[in-house]
Amino acid sequence: MTKKLFELSALVEEQDDAEDELYKWHANVFRMSNKSNVIFMNNQTRYSFILFGVKKVHFRNINQLFRQFSN
Repeated sequence: MTKKLFELSALVEEQDDAEDELYKWHANVFRMSNKSNVIFMNNQTRYSFILFGVKKVHFRNINQLFRQFSN
């Protein structure tokens, strides 16, 4: 994840112990039309999805949002 996403969220960078690339993701925050958006991409499959209009309150629960939208 990018530094900006870590600053906006309550996430803590952890050592990634997953051996399988299928469980590894990248994320980035970008602004469009004065709104924050987050793009997630799987390292192995390159499957991507974007959450549009993410607010500060959403960043506090970014793990839950990721799980909700990635299933």
